[in-house]
Amino acid sequence: ARAVVANVNPKLLYEQLLEPAQVPAATRERMAQWRCGSGTFRMNVALSRLPDFRALPGPGPHLSAGIIMAPSLDYMDRAWLDARCDGWSREPIVE
Repeated sequence: ARAVVANVNPKLLYEQLLEPAQVPAATRERMAQWRCGSGTFRMNVALSRLPDFRALPGPGPHLSAGIIMAPSLDYMDRAWLDARCDGWSREPIVE
């Protein structure tokens, strides 16, 4: 194929899911050197009911996707920078 679309980490795709002969040498070399990791911790919890926020009470589309709990974009940026530099954030974002 001229293009490959995959919903998987590129290192996993190029090093484990495709045959080495199918991957150009330059790409194999780049993937061998590419460092990847996750800056997230995930914990799934079960709620007895959907949340009811004072700022937007009742049901609605605001409850149909992920909810990010952070006081500001600056806070979220600092959390990301912490995680990138230190491997974890001193003040993490809750989603």
